[in-house]
Amino acid sequence: ANGTHVLRATGRDAAGNLGSSASITVTVSNTSSGNGVIIGNLTPAPGSVLGSSATFSWSAVSAAQEYWLYLGTSYGGQEVYSQTNGLNTSVTIGGIPQTGASVYLRVWFKISGAWAWEDFTYRGG
Repeated sequence: ANGTHVLRATGRDAAGNLGSSASITVTVSNTSSGNGVIIGNLTPAPGSVLGSSATFSWSAVSAAQEYWLYLGTSYGGQEVYSQTNGLNTSVTIGGIPQTGASVYLRVWFKISGAWAWEDFTYRGG
């Protein structure tokens, strides 16, 4: 849930002795910015049927330093496409299989040097 949370690990050794770590405080702030959790206003809309080429565009992620995209025929796959997109929020990808099967788009984004991603599912025409 959103908000400030205090976390502490507790463990027991083989002899049954109980111990705890120091507490840490974390703040969770999840927001929705369109049709994705982080990647907002993605077009074409997830679930769409794609032609052999498609132009994907999305709203900029706040503080993003770079985007990287995968497009594949397996979840998280990159059989069709794997390339940096710099800070561009639009890319045209060709070679999309036209078998009627699912294709998977993974949009990676880097914030403060750390990578995260969001996945979307489409269908090849």
